[in-house]
Amino acid sequence: RPALSQRYVAPRTPTEQALAQVWQEVLNLDRVGVNDNFYELGGDSILTLRVLSALEDRLLDLPLADLLAGKTLAELAADSLRPLDSRQPGSAPPQASGQPLSDVTEQAFPGPDYPATPLQLGMLAAGEEFYHDVSTYHVRLPLQAIDLLAVLYSVTRRHPTLRTWFDVGALPPMARVAPDIPPDVTMVGEPLPAEPHLRDNALAQFRAGESRASFDHGRAPLIRFFAHSCPGAGDFYLTLSFHHAILDGWSSVRLIDEITSRYSARLAGNPVSAIAPAPHLMPRYAAAVRAAEQSPRALTFWQESARRARKASHAAAPGGGAFATASGHLDAQTVRGLEQEAARLRCGVRILLLAILSKTILATSPDDAVTVGVITHGRPVAADSDHALGLFLNTIPITVDSGADGVAEFVAAIQREETRSREFGDYPYARIRKLLGGDPPYSFNYTSFGAAIEREDPAFDSAGFHERTDLPVLVSVAHGRDTSVMRVRVAISSAASPDQAEQLLAGYKATLAGAVRSPEPPGGSGTLAPAEPAAGREVLGLAGVVGDVSGLVPVHVLVEEQVDACPDAVAVRCGDEWVSYAGL
Repeated sequence: RPALSQRYVAPRTPTEQALAQVWQEVLNLDRVGVNDNFYELGGDSILTLRVLSALEDRLLDLPLADLLAGKTLAELAADSLRPLDSRQPGSAPPQASGQPLSDVTEQAFPGPDYPATPLQLGMLAAGEEFYHDVSTYHVRLPLQAIDLLAVLYSVTRRHPTLRTWFDVGALPPMARVAPDIPPDVTMVGEPLPAEPHLRDNALAQFRAGESRASFDHGRAPLIRFFAHSCPGAGDFYLTLSFHHAILDGWSSVRLIDEITSRYSARLAGNPVSAIAPAPHLMPRYAAAVRAAEQSPRALTFWQESARRARKASHAAAPGGGAFATASGHLDAQTVRGLEQEAARLRCGVRILLLAILSKTILATSPDDAVTVGVITHGRPVAADSDHALGLFLNTIPITVDSGADGVAEFVAAIQREETRSREFGDYPYARIRKLLGGDPPYSFNYTSFGAAIEREDPAFDSAGFHERTDLPVLVSVAHGRDTSVMRVRVAISSAASPDQAEQLLAGYKATLAGAVRSPEPPGGSGTLAPAEPAAGREVLGLAGVVGDVSGLVPVHVLVEEQVDACPDAVAVRCGDEWVSYAGL
């Protein structure tokens, strides 16, 4: 148990003892007290899946929203933990989030194939320059080509996701799994330079070039492996090049951890003789997305949320030029301070980072509220779900108004918004985006990779990556296994100047550091560039050639604005009959 501000009080009731035992197993702790909360002990959103699965095995049920709300163990045991009356151990919950939609029944898809999710289809349609991720890892083991090939072949057979391709001509478009294919592996002939800066430059150039080598979406595999030899015999570099439509970031780290673990065992003479198939949860996740998409209650919820977001904010993302990106790290003191502040506020680090980002944007915006697209995961609750590979992501808009005063109030407001939306969290962003009239000007992604790496001393380190989305501005924070390190990255799809991403990065880092030094981040310090008002509230005509459509607004959005402004005015007239905007 880590050193916490509250003293240790042992569990007293059988319910508290059962929950404490699960937390100890999942978080690898010697003891858990009744006044502890999950975040203070090192929990995160992925680890909640292990908790819920372990509780199901014990015939206990705990609402996910309560676990994520930062309640203490005693509060959860008294108010939230209940016996499982209607499900047997190991049975699948009806919704990936664990919170069922009562008006729609999820229908699981038989076999490995499943209808492609709207997010997958959107990524495939975005263009070849988007969503082709290329990551390089330094493997601290000697390169033995035959052994590496054997491991990559076995891992490819184990994970259906690595054999997935897309049949977009089918109705509905399908994600299909090839029965048995070899991995696409290249042993790069020329060794890397010995000098670190030359080696890093060579790998960066390789990633840039590989990112331009497109995939055939209708043919598996949609992942390629490249082994780069070094002048010495003790290590090598492994590059994973894949389409984001099959793997999210957490899954890619889980994959490299599994590859290096099996490769290390094989070199040591301890190969795994038989590798059991990994859980294939994408069909189940796709069913949850479809159930949410067909839910009238989910549609109503997001319609109201989108109206609120549009009414409160008309800010546009910084833009006007070429793609720009900037990356940096937070120092250990800032990271530790953020963790302590998150523990004090009884929230996860992710919520605190999002609260500070939202407050900073709002401080430089003329609007009364800020809407940030928050990237979430919907990995189903199941045994060994954290071993499954796939794309379990969604984006939900979180709107916080200027009535929040101080980081603590921003945290509370975000927690309320997430609690309200959690039941409908699988509703596809492609549909939400249409309701919003476009992407939110800023998006936020936080990933904690610690739980993805099982070995205490993993044989690999990240050595660079290339990724590009079509989101206007994406602020990403990655927390590695070394919890003293956080990487922050800002990517702007269309930056107004080459150094705009650097400016946004510097402003956000300064605000985070200020939040650690004082209860309030310095509102005038800097910061994210002021958002410009959206250009032209015009409607796209039915004829003619349209060039720049960034300022155009969908018709239904304009109608709803009229509903807010003059609900009783005449909207449509035909002879003596008419309909008001409210009626329309």
